Amino acid sequence: MNTLASLLGWVVSQLQAWTYVTKVQTLETESFDEHQFHFKVRAQLTPPFILQIRFYYNQGYLDYAYQLFNDGPLLRWDNKEDATDLPTAPHHFHNEQSEIVESPLNGDPVRDGPIVREAVEHFLSKPLSSNP
Repeated sequence: MNTLASLLGWVVSQLQAWTYVTKVQTLETESFDEHQFHFKVRAQLTPPFILQIRFYYNQGYLDYAYQLFNDGPLLRWDNKEDATDLPTAPHHFHNEQSEIVESPLNGDPVRDGPIVREAVEHFLSKPLSSNP
């Protein structure tokens, strides 16, 4: 999955197959050349939750962000360089308490997708009063 069409198609199909998802929208796509592209996809989950996935691919390197939000950010996994002191850096997780902690993700969407999905499902399964 090293083209815009293949990676975007895979992400959209994975989201559409998820029972928590009611709608998938591709918000942005941009191809700079065959080895460099960017896209952003949003999936409406059980209201009022939305999962946004943003990928920027450049010469084999994938910059990613998976973010669950409603009125504001709730959970986010990304590999920006703002967490250099963690053993998993640049991979890190912004938790419900807005803390930046280690992440189990490694930048491979096929491996990371199920991890994000499981964590989001766990978050959504909590009683509503414990979800912000």
